[in-house]
Amino acid sequence: MFRHNVFLLIFAVSVLQCKESKAEVNPDMRKVVCLNSEQGCPCKTDNGEFRIFHAEAARVTGPSVGGLLEIVVRGKSCRYPASALVVMPYAPVLTSPWQKADHSPMAVDRLTGISRTDLDQAERFSLGRFWPTFYHLALEEFYPGQDVPILSADGRVLGRASDQFLQQVTWEGSGISRTGLRLAYAGPGRYSTYKNDVWGYGAGGRTQILPYRTIAVNFPGLCKRLSPKANCSAQTIPGIMLFVPELAKKKIRMQDGSFHDGYLCATDTGSPYYIREDRIDMFVGSHGGGNPFLPMERQLNDYIRGGLEAILPSDFRVWTGVNERVWCSPELIPKDPFHPAAGECKIDYHVVAAHKSLEMFALIGKDGKPLRCLGSPPSPGPHFPDGKEPAQAQK
Repeated sequence: MFRHNVFLLIFAVSVLQCKESKAEVNPDMRKVVCLNSEQGCPCKTDNGEFRIFHAEAARVTGPSVGGLLEIVVRGKSCRYPASALVVMPYAPVLTSPWQKADHSPMAVDRLTGISRTDLDQAERFSLGRFWPTFYHLALEEFYPGQDVPILSADGRVLGRASDQFLQQVTWEGSGISRTGLRLAYAGPGRYSTYKNDVWGYGAGGRTQILPYRTIAVNFPGLCKRLSPKANCSAQTIPGIMLFVPELAKKKIRMQDGSFHDGYLCATDTGSPYYIREDRIDMFVGSHGGGNPFLPMERQLNDYIRGGLEAILPSDFRVWTGVNERVWCSPELIPKDPFHPAAGECKIDYHVVAAHKSLEMFALIGKDGKPLRCLGSPPSPGPHFPDGKEPAQAQK
């Protein structure tokens, strides 16, 4: 799977902002522009100034006066130059029937073929801390555009769909067209189809992706962290089972009424430019991926509702261009993100969003090998209470 820029499809504005915007169905959302400024830029208030940062989500609440727009950022109202606010357009569609499919996490015994008792008693080997974002199936009704042919890897026409939707499939890796066609990214401008009875496939098309179980990781980076405990390679590590205690402790309520147990499967990957060694991307089915530039209804998923925070574009404090961020050099990443030492980097998510990081553990079996998720567990895929898929649009 390849996603062009996962950070522009990530979590969310604050709970306070959510409450304020509840009645505003289609707000005017903007992206703050504030370049080359680690300390942020001033946004005027009646009581002085409020510092805001590049790539924060701003909701316009008033007209431009003297070149300044009234906006709300992080629940606070202030006035900022209209010329430094990029319009973030979106289709005025808030929900999709596909979001009503059963997104309950698959039971771990079905997921692994291993009893819950054996999983709970397995040795847990710490891999360190990781920073999450969310990814999801692209749904065509959210991305209308020019009607274009869908081309297979060998150039055959598979059908037709919106060009904007196909771009989203490229970013997210998989999606469902208005005609119900399941599509997976298969190279620039090319797509493949997959069966209706699965949510999709992860890295290399070898393993299924499952809502609230699958995560995308940096395979070489994860293998390097696991190497003191087990021999592995970027080819053999896909499918390894992981445990996140902080996820279990949050008691996130899932669709079937259960609480998430913290078990995850590393069966997918993404662009190494974005999915770096200490990053994970968590699959949420057809629920929202937390894009802060969309109405709250389009952002939400069960992780967000349960209080799990993902990193935001604004967790990078220095940007040299509208879409050009400055990353911490690997040798300067703080050993302890909560207490960075002098000379260590403090300008990206490692320190700015230290509180969003999650400690992750590999599970080691009695034979000394990492426990694994099944590549193709018995799964009904996206299914609905009445047994019927949403009505398919005719094109």
